[in-house]
Amino acid sequence: MVTITGAYGRTYDSIVSAKADWDDNKDFQIIGGPYINRTDWQEYRESETVAFQSSTATWILQEVVVSRMGNFTKRGLKNGSSN
Repeated sequence: MVTITGAYGRTYDSIVSAKADWDDNKDFQIIGGPYINRTDWQEYRESETVAFQSSTATWILQEVVVSRMGNFTKRGLKNGSSN
């Protein structure tokens, strides 16, 4: 899981506003690491899940869902949900 927080001093008090900025491809910062946006994550991801961490909560903004059907594996993006 990649854990991110608001970039450039942005703070969020709900998953709705954090998810809207994630979907709008705004920058976030990986905790203890570089800046990232949704496009960066889709292109370079090393983790299947992106979680936003605030001072009071952690929210899942993006995750890849893997489902198996017979001999096939289907990978797709799942919309964010609150924790």
